[in-house]
Amino acid sequence: NPVGIDDGSKIWGDPHFVGAEGGKYDVQGEDGKTYNILSDQNLQINSTFASWGGNGATVMGTVGATIGQDQVEIQGNGDLSINGEAKGDGTYNVDGGTVTKEGKNVTMKTEEYEVTAKSASGGHGSYLNLDFASDNVNADGIMPHGLWGQTADGDGEAPCG
Repeated sequence: NPVGIDDGSKIWGDPHFVGAEGGKYDVQGEDGKTYNILSDQNLQINSTFASWGGNGATVMGTVGATIGQDQVEIQGNGDLSINGEAKGDGTYNVDGGTVTKEGKNVTMKTEEYEVTAKSASGGHGSYLNLDFASDNVNADGIMPHGLWGQTADGDGEAPCG
């Protein structure tokens, strides 16, 4: 059965999450630790959290994605590299999708997902926010996992919030 996600599914700030079915929750994390955000057959997204200020808050400092066999890295300031090569504005074909950089925003598209990383900044530096879109996270017959991915379980109920 098709499993779409709600409009407004995202991660922002120190990280606040809106899951695939609208549930809201926070993940504090630890500075310098890497967390799995989304795992599915052709897409895996991880983020290394970074300290934000002196009170223990964290943000997504970098995002690393594997799309098929290709490695994508997005820095908090919006810099993009694919397979270790720095990329400027434009659209790049990767194994199983595309990556488009427009200024400080990077959009990764696969058969199932469109995930946009948006660079933001404040008094403590720059960080990334993520927006998620999908008509069917189950198109390949495999349900997603990860801190955000597990909320796309298709039962129509927000598991948190």
